Amino acid sequence: MKITQDLCDKCVSVLTDDGYNASVVECEPKQYAVYIDSVWDAELQNTTSFRLHDEEIMYHASHWVGYVNLGNGNEQQVG
Repeated sequence: MKITQDLCDKCVSVLTDDGYNASVVECEPKQYAVYIDSVWDAELQNTTSFRLHDEEIMYHASHWVGYVNLGNGNEQQVG
């Protein structure tokens, strides 16, 4: 499955709701990735970022729950 911006956005939404600092990065045109930011490295005494694997992006995105505007002033929960 191709990793789309929509999947990455859903993944980031789930991760930030869980308290992680995550972001979507467009690596190349229409190629997206998710990075977990500000991860503390005790040995280096510094923070670092790392990229999630595609399988992890799909896993977290599958737990996304959101709302869709139905166009009549109402929203419906999806996810």
